[in-house]
Amino acid sequence: MPESPPGVKGACPPTSGTGQPGDQEEDAGLAGTSRARTADRSGTAQNPLARGPGPCHSAAVTPPSSPDAGRPLLDDPEDTRSDGPTTGGERAVLDHWLDLYRETLLLKVAGLDAEQLARRSVPPSSLSLLGVLRHLTEVEAYWLREVLLDEDVPDLHCTQASPDGDIEDATAATAAADLAAYRAEVVRTRAAAAAWTDLDGPVAGQRRGRPVNLRWILVHLVEEYARHLGHVDLLREAVDGRTGY
Repeated sequence: MPESPPGVKGACPPTSGTGQPGDQEEDAGLAGTSRARTADRSGTAQNPLARGPGPCHSAAVTPPSSPDAGRPLLDDPEDTRSDGPTTGGERAVLDHWLDLYRETLLLKVAGLDAEQLARRSVPPSSLSLLGVLRHLTEVEAYWLREVLLDEDVPDLHCTQASPDGDIEDATAATAAADLAAYRAEVVRTRAAAAAWTDLDGPVAGQRRGRPVNLRWILVHLVEEYARHLGHVDLLREAVDGRTGY
C-alpha cells in the first residue's frame, strides 16, 4: 500500500470510478462540471441548471460517522504563501498563482476532522469543504493530464451513475482517502505542467474537440480555484468560525 502524503492521517489509496473526466462548464458552476463530463462520455447534453432540490438542499446534512471523528485529518501547516515573482515572466506568474491557490485550499481544510470536512455547512447548498476538494481533484486531473497530455484518466468521483459524485457523494467515511487523492493528484499534475514548456502551441489533447494551449489551461485553473476558494471561505467559517485569506 502506498504511503500517505505527509500530514494526512489515516489516508488510503483512492479508488477510481469507471467514467472519464470531461469538461468544466464555466458558466454553470459546480453543478455543471460533472454533468458536462458525463455528457462527453454519453453524447447526451444535460442542463447544468436543471438540478432539482434534493435531500441536501433543504437542511444541513449530517454525514455518516467516521473512524477519524474528532481527529484532524491534516494538521495546520506552516503558511508559506508569498507574493511570488512580482516582476516575473508570464509562466512564472501563472505557476505561482496556481500553486498559491492549491496551498490556500489545504490551509482552509486543515485542522478539521472528517465530519467537519463533509458537513454541508451552508444550506440549502449541498457543498462541503470535502466536496470542493474532490471536485478540484477531478479538475486537476482533467486539465493537466487528460487535456494537456491526452492521457486516458479514469474518474475518481464522477460516473455515469453519479454525475455529480464529486459533490453529492462526499462523506466523512472517505474523507482521509479523498484528501490523500487530492495531494497525490497535485504532485502528478504539477510535474505534468512543468514538463510542458510551450504556452502558445496546442497541447496534446483537446477540449470538446477544440484545441487549447497551456496558457488557456493555466489561466482557467487560476480562475477556477479562485472561484471555489470563495465557496471554501464561507464553508469554513460556517463550520468553526475560522476566517482569513
